[in-house]
Amino acid sequence: MARLVARAGMLFLMVALLAGCGQKSSTSTNDSVDSTAADVSADLSVQPTPDGDAETPDVDEADLEVSIDGDPSIVDVLDPCAANPCVAPHQSRCEPALDGFVCRCDLGFHLDPLTQECIEDDGPNPCDPNPCTEPQMSVCEPAGLGYTCKCDDGFEISQEFQSCVPIDRCSPNPCTAPNRSQCSVVGNSAVCDCDPGYKLENESCVAKNPCEPNPCTVGERTTCLAIDGENYECRCSVGYVEQGEGCTLVPTCDQRYASIVGKTGNALRQALFSYTGSKVSVMDYEAARAQIFWTLDYVSGQVQGVYSGKWVAVTKGVLPNYSKELNAEHTWPQSMGAEGDAKSDLHHLFPSIPNINSSRGNTPFGPVVIADKCYDPTGIVLCPFVTGDYYSIRGKDAVGVIVWEPADQHKGDVARAMFYFSVRYELPIDVRQEAAFRLWHVTDPVSPKELQRNDDIETLQHNRNPFIDCPHLVP
Repeated sequence: MARLVARAGMLFLMVALLAGCGQKSSTSTNDSVDSTAADVSADLSVQPTPDGDAETPDVDEADLEVSIDGDPSIVDVLDPCAANPCVAPHQSRCEPALDGFVCRCDLGFHLDPLTQECIEDDGPNPCDPNPCTEPQMSVCEPAGLGYTCKCDDGFEISQEFQSCVPIDRCSPNPCTAPNRSQCSVVGNSAVCDCDPGYKLENESCVAKNPCEPNPCTVGERTTCLAIDGENYECRCSVGYVEQGEGCTLVPTCDQRYASIVGKTGNALRQALFSYTGSKVSVMDYEAARAQIFWTLDYVSGQVQGVYSGKWVAVTKGVLPNYSKELNAEHTWPQSMGAEGDAKSDLHHLFPSIPNINSSRGNTPFGPVVIADKCYDPTGIVLCPFVTGDYYSIRGKDAVGVIVWEPADQHKGDVARAMFYFSVRYELPIDVRQEAAFRLWHVTDPVSPKELQRNDDIETLQHNRNPFIDCPHLVP
């Protein structure tokens, strides 16, 4: 419900001061309201009548409040008279005013200055028959000894005071809600619609997902990848990989990692090190950031921060502001060894909200026992007040060490990224973190999204995370 409040006290005072100054004239009326600057733009002609009293607007000094129900997309503030608030006897004509609305007497009635009530005119009605015949200016109003011609509904007086022109309800644009700036006029009101690529959902404009429902239903190409809010690409189904113009079955773990099968301990680590580094071609850091935001984690014009679950609008070809919009999270901190090629390795880079990324810093991972702060789609919050079920926690573990516990939806991804990084760059994982990673690897198993990301990274930097392809390789 839009609520409109009109303060009329000052206008009433002006009317009271001017009402006593009325004189008969061939060019003016006793209507003190219509002779004020506020109504100059609406009065084009005034004609005398044989007799009549001055009309003054009946406005209570108290606040006049109007509630308007209806389509929430209609900008009611542009038409305070949409649900006529004027209900006093013989006073049902509502006019928009600078700060709200004014209730005027019905035709054939005028305002009694003593009782402030609308009483019937004694003389003839100057508006019967209607003398207002100019285009879009057919509204006739008695005005003391004459009448006033005003613009029809939906029109307003031109700046030159020469004619009535259509009211542009969309200038200036009243549609300022996020992703909802498309303004159009319906009837006499402005209607706000979602921007291209967005749809209305629960009174908010959210990005369209062209993959819902899934349009990819032919053969082995049933994986839909949203390019933006309107376009999509059909990729090979889970379990298949691109081969030429078609899709072929993904090699089994034993087939793909034949050189690793049967190895354990240090021999396994060495084999994994060789496999992950044999063909790798790591790009520079800026290019890696671009691939995260424009390819790997891009969904219908948005990218989700992995620790908070917050979605951020992203335009392909434009890198998000790393300090205000999105940054690249180094799952293995730079200060702990993620330097050189390791800094740009896509297998451990994920999108993150900048201030949350800074809060994590190089804090080790682990299960939180005593929570300090939580991080959800709304930002940094006190843990009892998180919104939804996607949030990360910072606090103390069982032995009092400050640790970072990622959202349940991202725990397995963190574990497998850390195992990959450890074997790829021959860096050890401390005992407490390794125990947490083993648990998270089981509780948050590999998802189709993670498999697809592994495929995409192979295309970009020519190596894979074996712990995604073969979960049993985690000892």
